[in-house]
Amino acid sequence: MDHTQDTDGIKRAKAPWRLAGDAYVVAMRMPGEVLDQQCFVPESLKGCRLGRYSRMIYVDYKDSPVGPYKELLFDPGRFRFGKKSCRTISRIFVSTPESVVNGLENWGIPKTIARFESRFLPNGWEQISVSSEGAVFAELTFSTGRFGFPYSDRWLPANQRATAQHFRGQSYSYAPTTRATMKIGRLRESKIDPGMFPDISSGKFTLCVRLEDFNMWIPAATILPQSTG
Repeated sequence: MDHTQDTDGIKRAKAPWRLAGDAYVVAMRMPGEVLDQQCFVPESLKGCRLGRYSRMIYVDYKDSPVGPYKELLFDPGRFRFGKKSCRTISRIFVSTPESVVNGLENWGIPKTIARFESRFLPNGWEQISVSSEGAVFAELTFSTGRFGFPYSDRWLPANQRATAQHFRGQSYSYAPTTRATMKIGRLRESKIDPGMFPDISSGKFTLCVRLEDFNMWIPAATILPQSTG
């Protein structure tokens, strides 16, 4: 299922949302040509990129207004949205149709449904597989350190947390906040089909963390006519 399919019978849950779960966040500096040509950036944002620092995020939502679901996304960095500088999501897969529909209607996020599987290896590493139509297109293996410390981005100004999307001629902007226990992690291995998801192997990795038992708040979006500045 993607945002072009029939959505009758899908549970709606209007923003704001409160969510809880666990996540891995991988930060990297990607080559400019890869970001521009191979990371699914929409045409409306071509030429608006402001940097090369990107993130891949895997999330296991244990609780949300539409129930548990899993998510894999790529954030190619900051872009110009009119007079504002915002992060954006260029590619995202989730495990339930409720997440697909509500993500689009609340925040203009173009989600696509996929199948997720997670297992722990004998050495304690976690291996996550994401597939579509029976074919695995992303396999990620993470390890996590033992020691954690409190993390919150609530102290950051809203413009530093700002995220925005273009959808059907409009700009959706919002600034989520997260509180969690953070542990240093490591992406041990990644196998990605670049036709389905950005191949992060070309990037220079700067940080990998695990956010455990996080609580996230996503406000309702501000919706304005589309502008790139």
